[in-house]
Amino acid sequence: TQQMLQNPSPDDWLMFSRTYDAQRYSPLNQINKQNVSQLGLAWTRGLANGTMESIPLVHNGVMYVVVPGGAIQALDATNGDLIWEYKHKTQSNGARTKAIAIYQDVILYMAPDTAVVGLDARTGAVRWTVEDPRGHSSGGIVVEGKFVTGGTCTAGLRANCYIAAYDALTGKEFWKFYTAQGTNDVN
Repeated sequence: TQQMLQNPSPDDWLMFSRTYDAQRYSPLNQINKQNVSQLGLAWTRGLANGTMESIPLVHNGVMYVVVPGGAIQALDATNGDLIWEYKHKTQSNGARTKAIAIYQDVILYMAPDTAVVGLDARTGAVRWTVEDPRGHSSGGIVVEGKFVTGGTCTAGLRANCYIAAYDALTGKEFWKFYTAQGTNDVN
């Protein structure tokens, strides 16, 4: 929920920087200066070869990870066991996704091609897909139930240069803000 995103549980990591003010800091205190030397490996999980540029999300004991090829996996955070995997239709080991987001029970995903996808957080099933005519150069973020996305400004075309907001639960476009001047814009 919006309240959970604004004030996340210490046990969760609900967005790429954990909080809107981008602290990237966990308030958990189980690990400290006195016991850090006692840390040991809890579990490992092999990944395919390829590029990985995202930070996992954690909610209610489930870790959501972007894996090489731009696929999404839901893992049991206690042991690394796979719960589900979503592979977008245009997967390749060179494909990548910068970040995922979560809102209520939807994982929000900007696919390596031009799709914006909402996945059921429990099953990985596609809830909605929106074809977006531009490429994705950044990850999206959820604000007040809207999935706000940036993109690649390709070929200098104003039509591809915008920030958009989609309803996180349905994929319906709320608004679009162009970041490049149009032919009728005043200097």
